[in-house]
Amino acid sequence: MPQYNITRVIQTGLIKEGLKTQYLAELMNLSCDRPFNIFQFDPKEAEAKLKTSPWIKEAKVKIVKPDAISVDYTMRQPIVWLADYENTALDAEGFLLPMTPFVTPKKMPALFLGLPPFNHEADGEKRPGGQWHMSLDCKHMRLAQRMLVLLQKPPLHKAFYLVSLDVSRAFSPNYGKREIVLKIEDVMKVKTATSTAQLFFPRILRLNAENYLEQLDNYLALQEKIKSDYRRQVQMTDLQNEIHFVSRTIDFRIPQLAFIDDDPLP
Repeated sequence: MPQYNITRVIQTGLIKEGLKTQYLAELMNLSCDRPFNIFQFDPKEAEAKLKTSPWIKEAKVKIVKPDAISVDYTMRQPIVWLADYENTALDAEGFLLPMTPFVTPKKMPALFLGLPPFNHEADGEKRPGGQWHMSLDCKHMRLAQRMLVLLQKPPLHKAFYLVSLDVSRAFSPNYGKREIVLKIEDVMKVKTATSTAQLFFPRILRLNAENYLEQLDNYLALQEKIKSDYRRQVQMTDLQNEIHFVSRTIDFRIPQLAFIDDDPLP
């Protein structure tokens, strides 16, 4: 009975059209060129096929007579670019997500874990190569997850913009090479009698895995002094709409010391 051939896929769920309907249809092996009768259609089998996509965490499929099916799915949400591989992001649980052409690229921080090539066995530091449908499980990933959660909480969530987080050398066998590298950007508005400018301060923070909480607190204390120094410098310059400063590296890895490189005005 042609009137019961599937001609429509209806998306439901919290995210409207998060994935293209055509992609969902292809996952379920539905095509306009190959009519499929709803009485031959198995919703449970379709749900299993949908979950072969790295993007789909959960899926529920129902038949809507006479000629449609509805698809309600939970889509994984990327939070960082995984810089170890091309076109790959991670969600909060550590699952890998292929970005283009499935979703529009987002502005997100980059995460460096130092992973082996895709699908390779674990390296000497027990980091496995990435795989679809498998959450990354290694101490580097667990450290990165803790730090990403911390950076989203007060007071750090408003202190700066996170550009990238590199934990690839956090547990290096060579103690002198152990470090966590945060690339961040501070933004500050400065007003004078005649103008207002936005100042952009790129910075690199070098921390260690044992004391990064204390070291980030130390940076917040240092941040206000640094900004005060900038204000004094800027008052002696002609302000533009935007002023981009050169990058400054601050090394907190030696206890009770913070090494700061030179940072002249642009």
